[in-house]
Amino acid sequence: MNQCGGSSDINSSVGNSAPASILPSGGRRRTIERSGYTRRAHSRTAYSRKHHVPVRRATVKRSHIPTSRITDRGALGKWADVHKSHGIEITHPGALSSVGYSVVAKPTRRHSALRKAVNKFGPLSTFRKLQAVGTFTRRTSKGRSKKFMADRNWIKKKYM
Repeated sequence: MNQCGGSSDINSSVGNSAPASILPSGGRRRTIERSGYTRRAHSRTAYSRKHHVPVRRATVKRSHIPTSRITDRGALGKWADVHKSHGIEITHPGALSSVGYSVVAKPTRRHSALRKAVNKFGPLSTFRKLQAVGTFTRRTSKGRSKKFMADRNWIKKKYM
């Protein structure tokens, strides 16, 4: 118990989801349990890297990735306790990729895919989809998140 009458354990504020591990700096980091999964078998064709460095063909066998604990990168807070929902709801996952959108593509290709998305879903819906994905990837993949947000701003400038 702390001075305010509450528990001093970090887990008490986030429910019973994650035990905290103590960092060398004295801070705490929450972990969450990642469920295990089976990685598919696949083969890779031979190719050459920069300066003609060859990479040989490889075959990867099917393997099982066991359940493990990973760092929870989410911000500390009580969103689920205060709100009934868990945040932004994704109603149609993969909708942008169905029109050819890929965040790793060059801007001209991304913009042509976004034009198709605007024709199919409308500008506001496309804007919101990019906003949601940009928000979800903010802590885990900053570079991609910035591309999503730049594309969101492009939609706003061009269509809204």
